[in-house]
Amino acid sequence: MDTLEAYKHLVQFPIFSLTTINELGARGPTAYALLQRLVARGAVRQIRRGMYSPVDLVSGRILATPYHIACAAAKDGVVVYQAALAYHGIEPEPVQEYQVACPSRFRAFTYEGLQYKPARSMHHIGVCIQGQIRVTDLERTVLDAIHQPMVFGGLTLLCRCLERITTLKETNVLRYLELSDSPTLYAKCGFFLQRYQGTLGVSQDLLQVLEERKSGQTRFLGSQGDKDCVQITQWNLRVPAWLSHP
Repeated sequence: MDTLEAYKHLVQFPIFSLTTINELGARGPTAYALLQRLVARGAVRQIRRGMYSPVDLVSGRILATPYHIACAAAKDGVVVYQAALAYHGIEPEPVQEYQVACPSRFRAFTYEGLQYKPARSMHHIGVCIQGQIRVTDLERTVLDAIHQPMVFGGLTLLCRCLERITTLKETNVLRYLELSDSPTLYAKCGFFLQRYQGTLGVSQDLLQVLEERKSGQTRFLGSQGDKDCVQITQWNLRVPAWLSHP
């Protein structure tokens, strides 16, 4: 197989490895030599060891997006947290870090100024798959943000993101909460969904279920050392004073 023919096949795969070339019929040293020729001619670019992307010969940029790179960083990798929000068009700030949930960890790396890191997060729940891209769906991503707001840039940024969401699938929200089995998360989720009920369009029935399953003990939303907190009795939460106002 010559380089042009190989390139025509490889442009179907924004991210590929030597195994992909093997599947085209080249084997062993022949496959490696073909890959080296593609790289030398600028038709393919190496992203990291074992990870390659075809190059758009017009623009000179690789075909892989940061989401392709992130998902290929580890087997069954799933993009989570801020980058997942951005994928759904919610994250208001440019993403510089792509965190990946996966069964096995990988060594963090940087490519073209963007960081790719492993994340401690369930990788198999609430996942959208589009080609080679795997990312948590909107409901799972929102629950992750409510559960760990500091990972998403803090409570202020979380609120800005929630203001930009116009709909949530309530069945998904309940299913993921049931899997989390966390009364505290029920309470925090209820507080935020009620606060943004007008824009999110969630039903009163959903809020009632969340209230029934909330923690029986008072929990803190944010730092427990924050003295400027207000008790929200309905949700058994102490929240920063600025969040207690509509």
